[in-house]
Amino acid sequence: MKHEFFKKTFSAYSPDQLAAWLRPLGFSLDNPQPIAKAILALSDIYTSNRGSSAVWEDPRFLAAYLCYFMPLNLMRCEAALLQTRHLPKTSYLIDYGAGLGALSLAALNSHSFEKIILYEPSKKALKMAEQIFADLRPSAPVQFESSSSRIDQFLNSSASKT
Repeated sequence: MKHEFFKKTFSAYSPDQLAAWLRPLGFSLDNPQPIAKAILALSDIYTSNRGSSAVWEDPRFLAAYLCYFMPLNLMRCEAALLQTRHLPKTSYLIDYGAGLGALSLAALNSHSFEKIILYEPSKKALKMAEQIFADLRPSAPVQFESSSSRIDQFLNSSASKT
């Protein structure tokens, strides 16, 4: 059970699937040097300028995230979520500042939610997240939002139901 997530997610996160996500960004696994440079540059940005959503606007950084940070963050999120199994269950998850959705993907494999909402202000990152989720076929209803007011509406309607 503990390693089921890795089997589910990483069997879908194959080199062929990764290549398909990289192609529209102008990158190829056959030429890894530009991707390696982008990974180093993104790592520097994350180290010096945390919290900047501008990284999602650059295809180099989307490619770097897909190749290096996404798999790493999927494993980190799954490890963290395994520690929460003893907590009371909730029917929904809001992944605020979702980026490409690593937390939500990990949550789909380790928890049951009636609804998962990915909020990401970057439309480019949200579009890529939608593609990733479409390709990996999540098992729960997933909603993608770039407007925080829609999150507020959902929370207010959920609160009024209780």
